[in-house]
Amino acid sequence: MKILVLNAGSSSQKSCLYEFKAEEPPIPSRPLWEADIDWSHRPGLAELKVATAQGASLEETLQSESQSEATGHMLRTIWSGPTKVIEWCMVEGSVSKVHLLRLR
Repeated sequence: MKILVLNAGSSSQKSCLYEFKAEEPPIPSRPLWEADIDWSHRPGLAELKVATAQGASLEETLQSESQSEATGHMLRTIWSGPTKVIEWCMVEGSVSKVHLLRLR
């Protein structure tokens, strides 16, 4: 089972993707993928840092009109680019979609 943890703050977004196997006890482990976005240093820019358990990494400065735009870019690094750690699932010939829910 894979679990994506999103921790949104007023000036940053911290996220990790963990994988737990049914036969193993749920003990803290190194995440498969982790990312941080920081908006506090320069207005209109987001600093993105991504790393994987396999040692791949990515650092970018994004022009960002909104936090949701930068967060969407960050989440796409889970399945594309040098920090890709999961594959899309094919279900009846179509690509399944990732849905984001906003909790209040």
